[in-house]
Amino acid sequence: MLADWVWRRQVAKVHAAFEALDADRLVQFWPDDVVVEFQPGTPMAGEWRGRAEVTALFRALFAQNVSLRATLHHVAVQRPWSPTGTCTALVEWSAVERGRDGHTLDVRLVSVAELRHWKTVRTRDFFFDVPGVAAHFATVDLPPRQATAPATPTAA
Repeated sequence: MLADWVWRRQVAKVHAAFEALDADRLVQFWPDDVVVEFQPGTPMAGEWRGRAEVTALFRALFAQNVSLRATLHHVAVQRPWSPTGTCTALVEWSAVERGRDGHTLDVRLVSVAELRHWKTVRTRDFFFDVPGVAAHFATVDLPPRQATAPATPTAA
């Protein structure tokens, strides 16, 4: 289906930025008021608000790795043909991340992304292996952030 192909292509651009460990390339997909949320149990748990804060976060996370290889498994989009680019996308993907310390993280996750004008205004990532993610990013030097609301409860 054409809508599926279009969305897979867009998600592939995001994954290419992740694989390049390039936070500055990700900026094109976010409005100024973007919110990124990680589940409890990870060093980056809670909400990160605004393009500058989110970009700083991803720079810090990417600095932990020497490589990242992502695989897209599924994309489901509510209202894929919205004329205003307002929709919700569920993306299941996995990544193999090799840390600067030699640690390798093989992670699978589901990202729930809310879009407006074809940009991600809010995304929530749900990791299948929270302890593995926590161990991989245990030494990450997180940037400061605004006060945040509690993160979304972990999915069962």
